[in-house]
Amino acid sequence: MRALGTPDDRAQAKADAAVQLFRSGRFVDSLALWRQVAALLPGDPRPLWNIARALEELGRIGEAVAAFRAYIRAETDPGLEAEARIDELGRPSNGTPGPPKRAGGAAVGLVALVGGALYLAFVD
Repeated sequence: MRALGTPDDRAQAKADAAVQLFRSGRFVDSLALWRQVAALLPGDPRPLWNIARALEELGRIGEAVAAFRAYIRAETDPGLEAEARIDELGRPSNGTPGPPKRAGGAAVGLVALVGGALYLAFVD
């Protein structure tokens, strides 16, 4: 009988696919996969960041803010970027969310921790 792979293997395969979907603008599909990654890696805050980013791209601002806050609560050292995104999302706009601003020209990053290895993907 063939093993189906470890949760880490399945999470990595789903994270890889989610990154590709995000890059191609398929944010609904990317969001669904990041939620599956989060379920496979309970307690790992990194998929929460990616969930928040997908929600942000979909214009689901309230949900994105809640997901960024969940990331901040779960991450031991969240840095300032999540707080900055919450602040930016909370600002009044013309009703159409624009592309996220990047501090210092840095690219938007997608992060996953799988099997003790940190995987980063940067999306322009």
